Amino acid sequence: MNEEMLKRTLWNTCLEKLDKRINNAQAAVDRARQSANGESKSSVGDKYETSRAMGHLDQDMYAKQLDEALKVKKLLLQLDPDKRHESVEAGSLIKTNKGYFYLAVGIGEITIKNEKFFVISPLAPIAQAMLGKKAMDKIQFNKQDFIIEEIS
Repeated sequence: MNEEMLKRTLWNTCLEKLDKRINNAQAAVDRARQSANGESKSSVGDKYETSRAMGHLDQDMYAKQLDEALKVKKLLLQLDPDKRHESVEAGSLIKTNKGYFYLAVGIGEITIKNEKFFVISPLAPIAQAMLGKKAMDKIQFNKQDFIIEEIS
């Protein structure tokens, strides 16, 4: 698989993972809303209000997760997976002597065709150390030396 296809595949995989995260968060918000609104008054007194309050807290938590996932997806959609990069920037696929990094959004490790790729946000500390670097530049991160072999 060439670098352009690989980057497109990584981008699509990130999009799929984010869509799944968004769908799960939306379902959790809906369940929490139903739970909070579905509680009926009981003779136990405060149990009703406590259950409703807990349901609303859950709903708020899941709504925040949903909002965050939507923001991350928006950032991903701003990247052009077909753009070639001469230096490291958001959207770059970087091959180093220690592995591959895709600067897109903070997804974590993705495996494609038995190769591991670390999909990280441009705000991640290692990404910050790489930004602006070119092929064959060296960086040090966590007392490890990284050589940027290729950028696409």
